[in-house]
Amino acid sequence: MLSEALTGETTAPARIELPNGRNATVSIVPLGQEGWAFILHPDETQQALSVSAAVERIPAAVENERSEQFLSNFSDIIRVPLREIRDLITKVPAAGDLNEQQSRLIGQVVRLNSEMTMLVNDLLALGQIKLQAGEQRAPLRLDLLIEAAVGTQYAEFGRRGQQVTTEIQPQLPRVTGSEEGLGRAVAALIDNAIKYSPAGAQVKVVVHKTGDAIVVAVQDNGPGLTAEELAQVFDPFYRAPSTDMLGVSGRGLGLTIAKAVVEQHGGRIWASATVGAGSAFSFSIPCS
Repeated sequence: MLSEALTGETTAPARIELPNGRNATVSIVPLGQEGWAFILHPDETQQALSVSAAVERIPAAVENERSEQFLSNFSDIIRVPLREIRDLITKVPAAGDLNEQQSRLIGQVVRLNSEMTMLVNDLLALGQIKLQAGEQRAPLRLDLLIEAAVGTQYAEFGRRGQQVTTEIQPQLPRVTGSEEGLGRAVAALIDNAIKYSPAGAQVKVVVHKTGDAIVVAVQDNGPGLTAEELAQVFDPFYRAPSTDMLGVSGRGLGLTIAKAVVEQHGGRIWASATVGAGSAFSFSIPCS
């Protein structure tokens, strides 16, 4: 191509292959009588691919930030009317005496408002957990976190006449994770065991190291679960048929949130049960 340009035969662009294997177009432009300029034009296809690859590499953090902002805005918007309803309900008695039926209806409104608020909080928590992967991680002692989670439920254990025992292997290694997230996961499993165990039952929390992971198991003395129920127990809003028979309240998101947290920490969660003999909910987290 250069020899042809020097002899004046052509200065038309030509296709060449670069050392990196990509194609390009080269033009030679004369600069006066003794100079030449080589102009390299990247191949349009390769250029399009490069642009496409660059677009694909846009940090996920940008999308996460937008989603977190949406969740924050949604939280503010939905909580305002719920709070206003609650405030209005508290002012009703001041408007005059209520008869028994009116008082009962007001009580139902209060309960529904409270349940709706907790549902919104759970949904927002689930969304935030899925968005905050890898954030706020630090080495922590899972044994201390579990003891704290059990301790916060002592009053509820006492109210139901239930007994709780912990079997925690000593000198467990630390795990890297979110104290808030893992605390929420453990609390969800303990809360589930309390709700589904009858008065006077025993709940056991077992923690030990297996291989390169720490395993946490929460065992209850509830009605147990069938194979079909076990397959769905971590699904959002799922509530086993026994729930209504036992009069257990809930929103069907506690175990879903626990699953999201555990999997976000590189672990896994599972359940085992025997109908009529209780259930055990367990998860494992990699340890250092």
